[in-house]
Amino acid sequence: MNRLIAIPGIEERRSRWQDSEAFCYRGKEVLHFDDANIVDLRLGRKTIKAHQDDELNDPRVTVRGQSDWVNIRVASSEDVEFVVGLVRDILVE
Repeated sequence: MNRLIAIPGIEERRSRWQDSEAFCYRGKEVLHFDDANIVDLRLGRKTIKAHQDDELNDPRVTVRGQSDWVNIRVASSEDVEFVVGLVRDILVE
């Protein structure tokens, strides 16, 4: 969580969709936890399509059809770094 808050423009708030904390960028919720091992990351359909063959082409990532969100499995510190990298490099680019 601290790594995400350190990214410029990211702030922690209460989730709009769940009874938990979430992270927002430019006032919009962009990340929340479905459970301890699943992160929902809102990238938008255009961004998802643009990055499906590179950063999002990873076994940890599940693209949810036509959704603006992807699910990311987080089970290790490397997975946490992967999520932080996606937020930093794709969302805040």
